[in-house]
Amino acid sequence: MKGISLPINAIVIVAIAVLVLVVVAAFFSGSLIPASLEIQRENALNKACNTWRISYNCHTDQYEEPLVAYKDPAYPEDDALSVAQLCGLMQITTEDACRLKCNCAPLAT
Repeated sequence: MKGISLPINAIVIVAIAVLVLVVVAAFFSGSLIPASLEIQRENALNKACNTWRISYNCHTDQYEEPLVAYKDPAYPEDDALSVAQLCGLMQITTEDACRLKCNCAPLAT
């Protein structure tokens, strides 16, 4: 029985190698990192929020005006998007929630 059996050390090394290969494959397939589109949308929203807050003092008239140059697959015809469009892409559903995301006061009720 001694001639064919694998030593425990070899089994452990093979198991570790398989685990490393699985982790490397997951990394390159994108399973371990957030989607780059979401990161780009978040950056565009932050830029639009800064412009809206600093330049326009969170004024409601500018909420739906394009404030940031950003091309998104959801709006292929637009070269610039508004805070409202970017909040929609980030699944922020209400204007008050979007205003809070941009560090603006909610609308008075």
